[in-house]
Amino acid sequence: MKKFRILPIIFAVLLMLCGCAKRVCPTGSWKLISLKEGGSVMDAAALEENGRSGYLVMKEDGSGVLRLDDIDNDVTWKKGYIEQNGERQRCVMDKEILQIGDRNANMRFEAWDGVLPPLEAGYWVMTGYGNQTFPIEESENYFYLVLNEDGSGYLYFAGTAGDFTWEPGVIHAASDLAYTLDGNSMRTNIEGTDVVFEKSAKQVPELTESYGYSGNENVWHYRMYAFDYQGKAYEDEVFQKAGISSEIVINADGTGMIELNGAASGLTYDDKYMYFNDNQYEYTIVDDGFELMYEDFVLKFIYYDPAAKD
Repeated sequence: MKKFRILPIIFAVLLMLCGCAKRVCPTGSWKLISLKEGGSVMDAAALEENGRSGYLVMKEDGSGVLRLDDIDNDVTWKKGYIEQNGERQRCVMDKEILQIGDRNANMRFEAWDGVLPPLEAGYWVMTGYGNQTFPIEESENYFYLVLNEDGSGYLYFAGTAGDFTWEPGVIHAASDLAYTLDGNSMRTNIEGTDVVFEKSAKQVPELTESYGYSGNENVWHYRMYAFDYQGKAYEDEVFQKAGISSEIVINADGTGMIELNGAASGLTYDDKYMYFNDNQYEYTIVDDGFELMYEDFVLKFIYYDPAAKD
């Protein structure tokens, strides 16, 4: 008989202990504050430093969305667990912290009163143009899109920025530009050429009041003002009428970008050659610019300041 008298006391103690960590999945919005995986733990500061983020939104009807690193995953939930792609994980409420997972791998969330921003919102850097690919570091200061949460945005290329508006799936500029999302990649087609942008977790480069100049003293801009072909010189006015144009952005770290008739390519350079499109091209410094030996042409470039007003 004494054994049965002790059992209610044990159950009462267990209920008190369980009150500190209830198996439940409350509705509402939650923000990731720590992530434990692979034996290591990232707190809120480490998540931000490494460009990691997570949000969980659970609705009354049992559906929800788990957004991890800008990728949305549909989930369903019931009291005590959450399910994603057929995989079920335990939900535990520890005071005001929601934990999903177990001791070895888990995510911890705190209540959040924000609204999930559109997945497109952010800083998108060009990493692919036609058959060419570029490391994101090559383009992040030269060719990128900024899509703001309010539907505004701008395209930045080699010192020039142009405004546009957007809605999911379409950018409205001089003409409508459709795009698709694939994880952290955005794909579109510009005048028949496939272009890929990759979402960056870095801070968007700041534009000065001149709107279009990064203000980076380690970046130099050059535009083509003339070229020679088979011993004959062609000046600015002539090839502008023919629709020929080219700009080169030179970075102090030995990288850069060349734009020729609207086609952009990353480049590297040393004291004698520029390397792009899987070829090397000799150049010579002259006055306020340089001359680039490009196939049968001598392209002449002059320094310009994109921040200077006309």
